[in-house]
Amino acid sequence: MSWLQMNIDFEGQKLAEYIYYFVIISGAILGFVVGFYYQDLLLTMEIFAGGIGLSALLVFPSWPIYNKHPIQWLPAKQTTDASDGDES
Repeated sequence: MSWLQMNIDFEGQKLAEYIYYFVIISGAILGFVVGFYYQDLLLTMEIFAGGIGLSALLVFPSWPIYNKHPIQWLPAKQTTDASDGDES
């Protein structure tokens, strides 16, 4: 099941968000311009839906480009169980 792991770091999240916004907004603008030129609302919606599909393909999978700066966590602290017999 290692192919199912979705590892992404904070920088990768920011990059994915920028890509998502850019593709969605570009698709909306392109769809509006092309649809306005051809006077076709269906074409506008198809181009916009294509932009959404492209952004989903680029952002939803955990591509390796989104995990270039992995987080280095601190080691776990060693705690001792110091119960002094004071149970309530």
